[in-house]
Amino acid sequence: MASQTFTKSGLKMEPEDFQNTMTVVSVNSELMAIQLKAPTSAAAVRRLDALTPTYSDFRSQQLPLQSQTTVDDVHTQTQDLNDQVKALSQRIEQMSASATSNSNELGDAISQRAYIQSRIETLQQSVEDESLKTNSVMAPSPVLDPAAAEPGLALRGQASRLI
Repeated sequence: MASQTFTKSGLKMEPEDFQNTMTVVSVNSELMAIQLKAPTSAAAVRRLDALTPTYSDFRSQQLPLQSQTTVDDVHTQTQDLNDQVKALSQRIEQMSASATSNSNELGDAISQRAYIQSRIETLQQSVEDESLKTNSVMAPSPVLDPAAAEPGLALRGQASRLI
């Protein structure tokens, strides 16, 4: 990302040097604060303004890949659970048709099937939640804080932004 930021902003420094001017703090799972040092506060604000769209583009490319991995894992788990439900349903049918079947065993199989079906529903809900989360994070945020010089630190050329 640092090298992409340089391309967009025309900075004349090594990406590693640029990274050393940044401090990134995770505020929560969807929000982070970036503090950047530069020769002047105006330069720090410009660099943050160049970094933000680069980071947003990067996140827009990476997040769907991460989300798809999660969704694929959930689909695999769901398929395994559906196979278990099918096997239990067949077992329940066999026990129900048999005059010699144990009612406790039948009840246990029915309870087990119900439990697995509830796990399937939970997994399906997690896929929907993952999709909503991905779409909401990828949408441009109208709440993005503007890059601003840090009060009291402006003379040291520091600026920060919440992303």
